[in-house]
Amino acid sequence: MSTLLKSWAAAMHSSVRRPPLHPPKVGDIVRLSGPGGIGRAFKNTHGVGIITQIKPATQGRRIEYEVKWLKSEERMCFNEEDLMVISDVDG
Repeated sequence: MSTLLKSWAAAMHSSVRRPPLHPPKVGDIVRLSGPGGIGRAFKNTHGVGIITQIKPATQGRRIEYEVKWLKSEERMCFNEEDLMVISDVDG
């Protein structure tokens, strides 16, 4: 990769603002958060995902977020703290 391209990519990366912290909404692009290499290994297999459904809390259960992973096309449910919003639907 050329030096000019590397510096351009670094400049673009540094100018990107993270979405504000908020609970995920339908349409948000997310990735799995987690300690160490867990999130990285998951991302290599499944890629990033999109929130497709929010299942309301019921007695004894918390809100669940259904995610369709774009690389593997699998659907899975997670709690809010398991996910990190990388692109919000309103932004």
